[in-house]
Amino acid sequence: MRFLSSERLDDRRIGLKKIDELKTKKSRTLVIHYSCESFFVTHGRTPRVTSIAVRNRNNNTSVVFSIHLMAQIKGKDLSNLSSPDFDYLEKEMLKDFYTF
Repeated sequence: MRFLSSERLDDRRIGLKKIDELKTKKSRTLVIHYSCESFFVTHGRTPRVTSIAVRNRNNNTSVVFSIHLMAQIKGKDLSNLSSPDFDYLEKEMLKDFYTF
């Protein structure tokens, strides 16, 4: 017998069950984590995605996509990036992620 019941608690139980199922299916599971600029200091625009990490649970390898890594690949000076540079590098990083 459940003492507390709500849609939110039901959703949580379903989510926990799905996570338990995924734990047994490592070969079909990728963990994706992203980071972005502050949600609070937006300078009047949507916060940029600054990096994305993908972890393959089957073989414990990770792939990282980031604006700073993209800057190095494109030969940009990390200490002197303009706003248009950041826009370009974010777009290129996201293209690489989507291709992956």
